[in-house]
Amino acid sequence: MQQEGQQKEQEQSRQIENSLFNVVPPSSSASSSLCFCTSHKIIFFTLLSCALVQIVYEMDQTLIASNAKPLSDFFHVTISSIGTLFFVRACVQVLCQPFWGQASDIYNRKYLLLIGTCIWGIVTIVMGFTSSWPLLLVLRGMAGIGLAAILPVIHHLVRYVLRKVNIPKSHTV
Repeated sequence: MQQEGQQKEQEQSRQIENSLFNVVPPSSSASSSLCFCTSHKIIFFTLLSCALVQIVYEMDQTLIASNAKPLSDFFHVTISSIGTLFFVRACVQVLCQPFWGQASDIYNRKYLLLIGTCIWGIVTIVMGFTSSWPLLLVLRGMAGIGLAAILPVIHHLVRYVLRKVNIPKSHTV
């Protein structure tokens, strides 16, 4: 009875993993170990990319805050106006996050992570070349759209990988 429960739990875990990472289940027991290793490589590289995205996100936030004076001089705005950049991105991100969260339940998460990272990356690069304050505000809003796609997927992937750990510990990662 207990063994059946464990088998059922393992099967559910495999189904979740297949839906998360689009891994095709093995057709024979000989290829089972190969699929298992490939799956763990996918998980490792996905979490590595998530960690890199989080590092770049923090750098983005820190660089704008630490360069408030040069930015205000360049765009001819007050230093307090630089806070508007954070406000615009946060508002757009909060408004878009439920839609991306729903999409991550329906579609493959790795593609949503790719789409969000591309949107955020391209917009961030374009921000470096703009000299217009209104355009910079629009671009920060568009960065919020990309981040709204990335952050829920990252949190879900970390939570999935650490599902054996209790919830507060998984959120500290």
